[in-house]
Amino acid sequence: MDASGGVSEETHDMAVRRMVQAGVVPITWQAVRGEWQRDWAREKTVPGAAEVLAQHGGAW
Repeated sequence: MDASGGVSEETHDMAVRRMVQAGVVPITWQAVRGEWQRDWAREKTVPGAAEVLAQHGGAW
């Protein structure tokens, strides 16, 4: 959702609406991170994924 670059709530909302009309499916950054990792069995990338969560995931 941050990709719209809106300078006000209204411009942000309109940008999101245009993206949705174009076929974009809004999701959170945590969902994207989860899709990149896919599952915790991919051990090579677990440390990086865990570090991102530790730095930016809050209480998640």
